[in-house]
Amino acid sequence: MNKLQFIPLALAIPLLGGCAATIKPPMDPEDPRPAYILDHGRHTTLVVVDTGGRPVRYAFGMFGTYGNGDIGFFRGMGALLVPGSGTLGRRVLEGSPTPDNILENVGVSVEEMYCIAVSGELSNRLQRILNMVFEENLASATYNAGWNLEFVEHPEDYWFGSTSNQAVEKWLVELGAEVSGVTSFANWKVEQLPGAAPEVCVDKEEATNER
Repeated sequence: MNKLQFIPLALAIPLLGGCAATIKPPMDPEDPRPAYILDHGRHTTLVVVDTGGRPVRYAFGMFGTYGNGDIGFFRGMGALLVPGSGTLGRRVLEGSPTPDNILENVGVSVEEMYCIAVSGELSNRLQRILNMVFEENLASATYNAGWNLEFVEHPEDYWFGSTSNQAVEKWLVELGAEVSGVTSFANWKVEQLPGAAPEVCVDKEEATNER
């Protein structure tokens, strides 16, 4: 793709940013666990729970920009238009996998947080896949304090067709959710199932105090 071909895409990006992506959680997942979608403004990360009950946060981005913390608007636009080496971020969060604790320990600004219940088996499988990529690329590991994540190189390139938000979309599908709409930007809507919020998404101590 040459520079002239980039122009229509660059003009279309602001327009696409107004379109929402809808997440439809899986129905009655076995051994349910929470999965948290964290909207940081332009980027999205995902928190799932490992077999030890620990919340683990994952992210996808461009290795150069996340590695040195330069993810401003113009740098971000350049990363979207020109494919570059991808990166996978990972960090185990302290404490329990409750909404309040995650917001307290994630270490970065969160504009919106959504929680859905997913299958424990599918959660384990997704983490095995992501952890395998992470462990295979440990030699490239670098910590970014701005994102409070450790990043390694990822075999996939980062660009407009493969962003942090689209990575979260793929991970949600792996977890059994359905995602529709434009996922290039962090603009999410969760189509929760009828009834009360999933039990795994509620702080049990807080729910007890409210009764």
